[in-house]
Amino acid sequence: MKLLVELSGEQPAMALSEAMGACHVTSPVEDVLGDERAALVDQDIGMAVIDTTTSSDDLASRLALCWNISEYLFSFMDMDIDELFGALDLDGRSFAIRVKRTHDLWIPEDSQHLIDRIGQVLGRTGRVDLKDPDITLRIIMGKRLHAGWLLHEIDRKSFEDRKPKNRPFSHPISLHPRYARALVNLARVRAGDRLLDPFCGTGGILIEGGLVGADIIGSDIDPRMIEGCEMNLEHYLGKDSGSQLHELDVADIEKFGKVDAIVTDPPYGRSASTAKEDVEELYIRAFGSFVKILKSGGRLAIVFPDMEFVKLAEEYVNLLEVHELFVHRSLTRHFCVFEKI
Repeated sequence: MKLLVELSGEQPAMALSEAMGACHVTSPVEDVLGDERAALVDQDIGMAVIDTTTSSDDLASRLALCWNISEYLFSFMDMDIDELFGALDLDGRSFAIRVKRTHDLWIPEDSQHLIDRIGQVLGRTGRVDLKDPDITLRIIMGKRLHAGWLLHEIDRKSFEDRKPKNRPFSHPISLHPRYARALVNLARVRAGDRLLDPFCGTGGILIEGGLVGADIIGSDIDPRMIEGCEMNLEHYLGKDSGSQLHELDVADIEKFGKVDAIVTDPPYGRSASTAKEDVEELYIRAFGSFVKILKSGGRLAIVFPDMEFVKLAEEYVNLLEVHELFVHRSLTRHFCVFEKI
């Protein structure tokens, strides 16, 4: 099925990569569309069309950096409206039209004009119902126009509910759950995979991994974090989540055996604790351990405060992608994905 995915404006490149990764791990069919199990058919500002064998239900349950998923109909220009929408038979069903502008080519008046024109055409076989329609038409006004029947609205509120301040145990420098989930998807973690966070802190990444069905393992050198992480995991995943937590230095994680993915937000050496160890030395020790326990082809999704650490990591694993997120004047987070060859 071809899906029209509306990407988050805050990080569109990461959102697209997240969507492709989520398609890869939720597709029930091997090698139908090549190794990726999904193909990028079209892309515009704030949207992408993905041909995938995964179900929209499964995809919607995974995504964090997207807004809506629709069944893709077609891309078009103004002059195509009568022909394309006239060929759609609504068979008496009620409909609503929702428009999103992602490009300054369009002005608000264009949106209403477009709704009126399409509504007149669809009204030949259907009827307008803005409160409780049978179907909703999504129109994305990018550099071109794109149409799809709405299937899912991503439950972004649930990520807000899991923000650090709402947890039983919190820490101010924790990642927002949206970005923790995005990292899990970028690492292409499947249900049942062994996911390790060796700097687990309060457990934000482990929570998101557990919610998508991974077997989660966490470790941290700080016993307070392990205690707090256990509280948070029990709160969001339940007592029988099967999670493993260990007070452990990163050099000792080999005791866990092979893992399918490592997803982590390590200390940056500012307000975060490194047990007074130099950050670069800590990272070097960590990469040495990562490469020993990560399965061949497994991914490391990690956040760095500086590109210098990306170069350091490349001595151990293969860099696939980097996404930058400005936090404040003294911090830009670099969301990086590596693969063990």
